[in-house]
Amino acid sequence: MIRSFISITILSISMIQMVHADDKALTDAEAIELGMTEVFDTKGVDNSLQFSFKDSHLDIAKVVVIINKSVRSESNKEGQTLRVYQGGVFVHEFDTSTGTEKIKSTTSGRRYIATTPLGIFRAKRAFKEYQSKAFFGARMDYAIFFRGGIATHSTSKSAYKVLGQRASGGCARLKYEDAQTLSELVRSTGEGHSRIWDIGIEGLDRNQYSDRIKLPNFSRFSGEVSEEADLWTYDAAFIVVN
Repeated sequence: MIRSFISITILSISMIQMVHADDKALTDAEAIELGMTEVFDTKGVDNSLQFSFKDSHLDIAKVVVIINKSVRSESNKEGQTLRVYQGGVFVHEFDTSTGTEKIKSTTSGRRYIATTPLGIFRAKRAFKEYQSKAFFGARMDYAIFFRGGIATHSTSKSAYKVLGQRASGGCARLKYEDAQTLSELVRSTGEGHSRIWDIGIEGLDRNQYSDRIKLPNFSRFSGEVSEEADLWTYDAAFIVVN
């Protein structure tokens, strides 16, 4: 169960040395927009780091979202699920698809890991409509970005069949209605309105909610309040476990 002690170790070096022949070639811009971690970026991949989930983490925000990126199996039914807690009480569980955890080669020869990063994060931006520039207008509606280009968001109906399996470039994909439910719950911890800014680029829909509030950030691997300047966010925590 999610309340049990979970000890997580960041990607092993043996994994990141593997190149999968069937991986799709990406441009550098695509990899960056997806929030992928460059293989040789020592800040992004540090094998000495560990993150331990504790019961107390369920109380660090009004809404806590637990993204379990482990592989689902008969003995691990919580793999590839997104569980939502409100006031420390479980309220929702959705099937998700997180990063493939495989290496992608860009057209310039750089290599990126399609990983969903472990740790505890604040929401950075929330959108009603969002279209990807990297994937030619692919819809990512009700996107909530919590780590660079990594977000929870709706996926196409054609991708519903792989929910419950690792399949993304790093984001946590959801059914449309599940992404909408999550967005509304997370944003209920903000200013309490639904005004949006139209920040679309190059004909792409990007309508961002303007209802964030200022709160302290979290330390990624402890959940303690950061001493850095407050950021515009929601009173919600996104916790990625393995």
